[in-house]
Amino acid sequence: MFLKKSLVFILALLPALMVRAFDFSVTVVSGQTLYFNYVEGGVEVTHPSDASAYIDAWKGYDKPTGALTIPSYVTTGDTTYSVLAVGAVAFYGCADLTKVTVGEGVTTVDNYAFSFCTSVTELHLPTTLQSLGNQAFANMSLLADMWLTSDLLPQTHTYTFYNTTLSQCTLHVGCSLLDSALVKAPWSGFGSVVSTGCKATITVLSSNAEYGTTTGSGSYDVGSKVTIAAIAAEGYHFVSWNDGDTLNPRIVEATNDSTFIATFMANATQPPVQSDTVYIHDTVTLMDTVYVYVPVYDTGDVHDTVYYAVTVHDTLYSTDTVYLSEVVHDTLMPTFFNLQVSSTNPQLGVGVGSALLPAGAEVEICGLPLEGARFVSWEDGSTDNPRKVTVKGAYTYTASFEQLGTTIAEPATWTCGTTGRRLSVSGVEGRSVRLYDTSGRLLLEQHHAADRLVVDLPALGVYLVQVDDGPARRIVAK
Repeated sequence: MFLKKSLVFILALLPALMVRAFDFSVTVVSGQTLYFNYVEGGVEVTHPSDASAYIDAWKGYDKPTGALTIPSYVTTGDTTYSVLAVGAVAFYGCADLTKVTVGEGVTTVDNYAFSFCTSVTELHLPTTLQSLGNQAFANMSLLADMWLTSDLLPQTHTYTFYNTTLSQCTLHVGCSLLDSALVKAPWSGFGSVVSTGCKATITVLSSNAEYGTTTGSGSYDVGSKVTIAAIAAEGYHFVSWNDGDTLNPRIVEATNDSTFIATFMANATQPPVQSDTVYIHDTVTLMDTVYVYVPVYDTGDVHDTVYYAVTVHDTLYSTDTVYLSEVVHDTLMPTFFNLQVSSTNPQLGVGVGSALLPAGAEVEICGLPLEGARFVSWEDGSTDNPRKVTVKGAYTYTASFEQLGTTIAEPATWTCGTTGRRLSVSGVEGRSVRLYDTSGRLLLEQHHAADRLVVDLPALGVYLVQVDDGPARRIVAK
């Protein structure tokens, strides 16, 4: 009797373990043959095999490759069905898929649906999505961008993104999801969360139209960088913005509707003081060049204000550092412009060299590739890297990169790791080590005599480490 009951129990489990065969197949517009099962109200995408283990879901069938679009509707015979779900293990192990777009109407991506799709870099999900199953997007090692356009965050399983490095991926969401996606797991684990389709109005005004005018007003995508400027009329000069910032031109981020008011003053008539000793206070980092307004005092009266450059060589991070400097006043303050150095794909490389610089300055910029990628060219066709440019106005240089094949990727000759805020880099004896933030800002440069460099990072987060002139490596301090 005991043997009979055990046999019945085992047989009852078999339907849950077996992979169902498909009801019909359709060749979709992106060129792949997909397989479907009937469900209540429509169909779901499924795997084709009736093998007894999910790991063999595509046994005997060709796996889809390239860019895949799962349609909203499919037709078989004379009947058209709505596609409601991507079923369990539907594309398990399809390692040659590179981009996936899930059509509108799909509400569920079930367990293991895209697990081990290791070449997918882009994932586009529909507004109708409601739930993501266990390991639905697991082991997607190259995922760089994911678009989530629904009005509500879909339900997820604890292991929906198991072994997928979200810190290397950008999550694109609509305006309504931006705040919640930034704080709610697993979405808060993405390397960056950006909004799509959101606008912010930047209003740039003058405190007195007779003293000067302004530029930069408009409606901009949220998160974009906007250059605003104050143009003084003859006989007047710009003083500051209503938020106290004295940079002009300056770059602001369009995060919400904002108003910036420029204040101007009549030029001073008193003769300039020749020189004086002053204290300059600022919060700076190593390798910065800080441009500040310097009030100059003579017998207790302010006679002049000049722009003065201070190159900082100090510890990695310092606050309220005091500098004694001799300032000459009878020189004309130069015009400063924002030089931006960006990348077409931050997952492959970053631009290095962004700064507010005086007109006529010659500076060096660089397109810094990350491991597994190489620099290709600049937006103006130049392939020099690094390259020197002369500041003639506000301009953005954009570096493009391409991914290397695994057979030609450079071998690792050094290692690094983090423990909290402590960074350790080994294998660097006699080599140069540079530390950047993810925007390409140089935080540390050191030629190291010992084999191991240990340094405290300023905060938890994502950084880039470069040894000599090789590709940079992305690290996460957490």
